[in-house]
This record gives sequence, structure tokens and C-alpha cells, in this order.
Amino acid sequence: MKTVTAIVAVGIWHSAFGIGWAQYRVPGTGSMAFEGYASLFLDHFPSTDPSAVELRARVFGELAVQASEALRLTASAYADALAADRGEPAYDAILRAHEVLATFSFSRADFRLGLGQVVWGRLDELQPSDVVNPLDVSRFFFEGRSEARLPVTLVRGRMFFSEDAILEAIYVPIFRRGRFDQLDEPTSPFNLLAAQSAGQGPADREIARREPARTFENAQGGLRFSDTVGRFDYSIGAYRGFRTFGVILLEPTEFVEVFPRFTMISADFESVRGPWAFRGEAAFFSDSGLPAEASMEAERSWDAGFAVDRRAGDYRLSGSMLVHDDPLDTTATLIFGADRSFVRERYNTRTFGAINVTDGSAFVRNVTAWSLRDNLALEGSIGWFFGDSETGPPDPRVASNVFGRFADRDFFYLRLKAYF
Repeated sequence: MKTVTAIVAVGIWHSAFGIGWAQYRVPGTGSMAFEGYASLFLDHFPSTDPSAVELRARVFGELAVQASEALRLTASAYADALAADRGEPAYDAILRAHEVLATFSFSRADFRLGLGQVVWGRLDELQPSDVVNPLDVSRFFFEGRSEARLPVTLVRGRMFFSEDAILEAIYVPIFRRGRFDQLDEPTSPFNLLAAQSAGQGPADREIARREPARTFENAQGGLRFSDTVGRFDYSIGAYRGFRTFGVILLEPTEFVEVFPRFTMISADFESVRGPWAFRGEAAFFSDSGLPAEASMEAERSWDAGFAVDRRAGDYRLSGSMLVHDDPLDTTATLIFGADRSFVRERYNTRTFGAINVTDGSAFVRNVTAWSLRDNLALEGSIGWFFGDSETGPPDPRVASNVFGRFADRDFFYLRLKAYF
């Protein structure tokens, strides 16, 4: 915790006084680099009942030390604060580690241990096999999946059989659940499980949470093999873990949220032909440990998607389809994205959209950024939710049918971000 606090304190100092140092070398100790940012974030939810206005602040700092040719140390942390009107005043502040890792690199292998992230899958935003890290739902909708991943304690080893053939093993000893919002989660507009006046979710009752115990039997882990054949990159993987958003059960006196185990088998590929890139991903899930009262939950499911993207002048365009199937339902989702920079990359606009053609729900987000100067940016975003679907906690493994659950959470925000 002292290391985390020091990192954030240095970030605040550099943000406040404009003292910059990106990288320096101490004789005999290798190289060291520090970077980060500070931001103010004002958002509004006009469609919630009542409407919500939030002011969020963040300071983020990352320190990387190349201690030797074989050892790299990375530590990053952030301090967040919230002052909001969510129908009633809400205040919160947190100090969290984002990454604390030691990486050992050798000619044929590398090992990483600590607190960090592992990204599996090749599709954009909705990646069925990206199951190692839980998500922060609010940051997923505000900024995207890469910003929404929450770190987990892990040990990861990779064996390099050749330049392209890699076997990866992951061990996650401690379960961490997903969050609707890290800042005052009970009152967050994105919290689907809170007792809500709008009548969504189990009303007028507290929901008890029953997380997996921190025992050896509850560890998570998996394997992934990647290789390249010609211009065709592919990987296959397997992972056994817990759902990071649980299943709600009705017990005699209360609602209880439990987190069933699952086993995943996955495969993905990517190939490039001229200006076109083709990507695909599929994952099969088998749940276990579901109690009898959860028999309506789908115990087996699969998700499969195919995507294309290319550059078209100043634009990068992408499109994909993702299909989810389980014994209770089959859904298809169309996903699109567009990215363009203007005036020598001083302005940038990014659009992401997902339309569930089965139930008619959709989510569309546009983020436009203006670089005021080299280390200062102003960003604005609008997010729309369309349609409505079943309530209940989202499952990041089944992202194709989640958007309708957030009806009436339309938002827009402005953010000022200073880098150091």
C-alpha cells in the first residue's frame, strides 16, 4: 500500500506543479520511467428517474523499472473521487492498485507474477474468450473494454517454441467479482442489482453476496496456444473460472447472488489481405455448481463472431457479427466501429455501436477528443441505449444480449485530461 500511495502522490505532484520527467537512468540500476495523467470528468444521465449528475476526478500514475536485462518491474495505481447527485447526494473516494508486476524474461520463456491483466480474444469490445479479468460496467460504457478491465492476482508463464508458437499458462489464485461501478456502487446508475424505485431487479429486499472462498480448490486458470501459419494467426485455449457477475437465487428469507464455476474452450484467428483484416473468435461455456433453484439458467452456451476492418482514406472502419446460443435463447448482434483523426491528429472521433437484432436493443457511443496542446486534451462523449430486455446482472461472457438491460441509462460527459 505504501508503494501505491507513493505512486499516486508523485502523480499529484507532477500534475499540480507541471514538473515533468518521463525517463531517466540511474548508473548501475537500469532505466526507470514514470508517466500518468489527471482528469476531471463531468457526466449527466438525463433519462434516469431521477436524473443524475456526477463529477469524477482521477489521478493515475505508472512507474516502470528495467532492473536488469531479465527483470522488469511495473507498478501503477489510481486515486478516484466522486461527488454526485443521484437522486440523493453521493460521495466516494478510492485508492486502488492497477498493476503491480514483476516480469522475468529469458530466451525461450517469460514469467509474470503480481496484480495485472491478461487479454484473450481478437474481436473488438465484445470478446467472448476474454474472461480472465472482471469488468467495471461504468467504465465499459463510458470508455470501452480496455479501460474497464479490473486487475487480478495472477501468475503467467509463456514458453516460446519458435518466434510464433507460444504456449501460455495462467493461474489466478483469488476470485475478484465484476463491479457495476467502483465509486459508490449501491447508488450508481449502472447498478442493476440495487433496490430501485423503477422496479428493476428484486425490489425492496437486500441481496446477499456469496463469493467463492479464497481456497486452493477455488483457484482459476487456463492454457492458450498461439501460432502463425503463413499469414494466418490463430490460437486455441481453455479456462476454468467463476462468473464475475453472479446468478440471483431466491432463498427462503433473502435473495442471494452466487458465482457459478464455468469451463471455457475457445479458438480465434486473424489474417490480413491487402487493406482488409479478418478476425474470428468462438467460445464454448459449460457452467457447473448451479443449485437446483437456478435450473432456468443456461448451463451450456457458445458465442461465435466474425469481423472485418480496413482503412478507407482517413477512416478506420470495422464491422462484425456475434452470435450467442444457449438452451433458452439464441441472439445475434451486429457491431460497428469508425475512427477518424483530423488536422494532423489534433482532433479524433471514435464511434462504437452494437445492435441486438433479436430483441431490438442497442448501444451507440461516440467519443470526440480535442488535443488542446501536447499534454492536455478535452473529450466529450454521448452514449445511447435503445430497446429493453430482461433485467438482472450482465454476464461479460454473453455481451451480445446485455445492452437492453441498461435502458434509460443514456449519458453524456465532458472530460479534461492532463498527461505528465
